[in-house]
Amino acid sequence: MGPLVVPQRSRLRRLWHGALLTGLMLVCSSCMSTPGPSAEPAAAGPALDERVFIVGFERIDEVFVDPVDIRVMAVDGINGLSALDPNIRATLESGMVQLYSGERKVLALPAPAQHDARGWGHLIAQMAGYAATWSPPLRGTTADAVYSAVLGHVVHDLDEYSRYSDPDHARVERADRDGYGGIGISLAQQGEWPTIVDIFTGSTAERSGLAIGERLTSIDGIPTRRLSEDDAMEMMHGPLNSVVTLGIEDGNGSFRTVSVTRERVVRNSVTARFDDGVGVLSIDRFNTATAANLARAIYEMHAYGARLKGFVLDLRGNPGGLLDQAIASADLFMDSGLISEARGRHPDSMQRYMAHPGDQAHGLPLVVLIDGGTASAAEVMAAALRDSERAAVIGTVSYGKGSVQTVTRLPNQAELFLTWSRLYSPSGATLNRLGVYPTICTTALKEGDVDEVLGRLRINGLPTVSGVLALQAAAATDRDALADYRRSCPPSREKHGVDLDLALGVASNSLLFQRAIALQTRGETASAVAEGYITPAQH
Repeated sequence: MGPLVVPQRSRLRRLWHGALLTGLMLVCSSCMSTPGPSAEPAAAGPALDERVFIVGFERIDEVFVDPVDIRVMAVDGINGLSALDPNIRATLESGMVQLYSGERKVLALPAPAQHDARGWGHLIAQMAGYAATWSPPLRGTTADAVYSAVLGHVVHDLDEYSRYSDPDHARVERADRDGYGGIGISLAQQGEWPTIVDIFTGSTAERSGLAIGERLTSIDGIPTRRLSEDDAMEMMHGPLNSVVTLGIEDGNGSFRTVSVTRERVVRNSVTARFDDGVGVLSIDRFNTATAANLARAIYEMHAYGARLKGFVLDLRGNPGGLLDQAIASADLFMDSGLISEARGRHPDSMQRYMAHPGDQAHGLPLVVLIDGGTASAAEVMAAALRDSERAAVIGTVSYGKGSVQTVTRLPNQAELFLTWSRLYSPSGATLNRLGVYPTICTTALKEGDVDEVLGRLRINGLPTVSGVLALQAAAATDRDALADYRRSCPPSREKHGVDLDLALGVASNSLLFQRAIALQTRGETASAVAEGYITPAQH
């Protein structure tokens, strides 16, 4: 699942300037084994910047949602070097950190104090550098590989959502979240040429007259024949306001040259269409432009006037993204009330997000579609709309990633994702592991049954899934209850058309919408079955 991230406040963005720690920590000869004359270390390995480790450990100690023992993490981090050389390992014994190459102790240094993140970062840089003198694999690798091995091992011990992203992956993820310098097109390899398959609305590419189906024959004078679409896209990215010159071949075989100015490009994660009286809005993830694009899509749907009966918000397969965008997106449909609550260890992680007056959908029926791939920020939005009784939720239990990650850019341009709070729905239920439970569970829904299910909903005749509230209350701390809770409406990741058909039926009919909302008011969940009743145990 994609990370749920929050913007860092100014005092959490500290760059660790100033002089670096210099000099090695001195160790008496009795604290370390003395290598024999035939076991002299070789030349040094990759040059390491100790600030990468220092910033990483200071951030973990400051913001991670649960208290941490840096001593244990640091030693685990050194042991992460075993991914590069299985002979390298470390132990913490009697206040000394011992470094081994195979069975030979090659270095021992005094352990810093438990919360001395700077001291531990300095020590790890020393030990990793010294380990390379005894390890041919480490001498032959890069500094980034060492950072990945150490910090990747450290965050693996924190929780399943904290992670280290190396510089290359971090650059891609930053572009996905925040945008990038580009021209606003998508490419696909067609034959031997990268070909334009999409042009972003309002982009500099659109204003420059580029068209879908045209081939790129050159980028800044470099021929693009047999160039992969990824490489071509990378060549078109660059600093804002810089110019890229493209060779273009249109469908008639005519050639021209177009110079296009790069602008900040944020991919539109919202798609919208009008379907038989219903505005269908799909969000595939939350980036910096999602709420604005969603507001625009809602506004454009109102152009249908009285023909617009309601909305379907499709969050199926949405892995999450930026928390503030999920909050702002939910707020578009709400007039008041709590959207979500975040609780963590750091004072700034304790937040209550409230809605503001102004329902942009004008109170029209709203149905939210979720599935097992709906996670993180998408779950925040779905839970807010469900608990406020602003929307009926249709689908299966969602993924259950109810935590927030803050992102720190490290001195090597990598990023450290750290869980710093856990999320709770307006009803007070944790989203972590539990996820969002739908108003109408579609696990048993079959093709051709939609009309009968809608008929049963009209007369309040849908069977309910028994014991959901009791299971929900117990599931936060009881693994067996959690398993039963999720089994009662098993998460699915297939985007069934029948789910959308049911959602369209409810959203287009105010009476059916009110029947569904009434289920939520009573704390009930219906099972969308046309005949008979499948109990949770039979799912």
